[in-house]
Amino acid sequence: MNSTRRAAMAAYRERRQRRGVFAVRHEASGAVWLGTSPDLDMAANRIFFSLRSGGWAGRDLAEAWRAQGGEGFRFEVVEVLDDDLAPLARERLAAARLAHWMVELGARPASPAQRGRQPPI
Repeated sequence: MNSTRRAAMAAYRERRQRRGVFAVRHEASGAVWLGTSPDLDMAANRIFFSLRSGGWAGRDLAEAWRAQGGEGFRFEVVEVLDDDLAPLARERLAAARLAHWMVELGARPASPAQRGRQPPI
């Protein structure tokens, strides 16, 4: 392995992940799907790859993607969460902020994992 590749791999491992809430929007219809991710910078690649390959678990979003041929969809970061929280507090905050943005934007869950997600007690 050459030194450039080693340096790139080391930089990737050391980068700080941005956690938070994301939206997938369809421009023409105005439909919005929301979710949370522990790594917002990589979430768009993961989501769009899964949608293109037919492997996305969120039926509503996947059907809209197929119906539109993948045209007019965009990914956006809605909110970046504080990373200095304990894991349980981070999960509670993510669930609470997702619920807030679902109501605020009139959005649907991006995947079944986001559906009805409630902050842990």
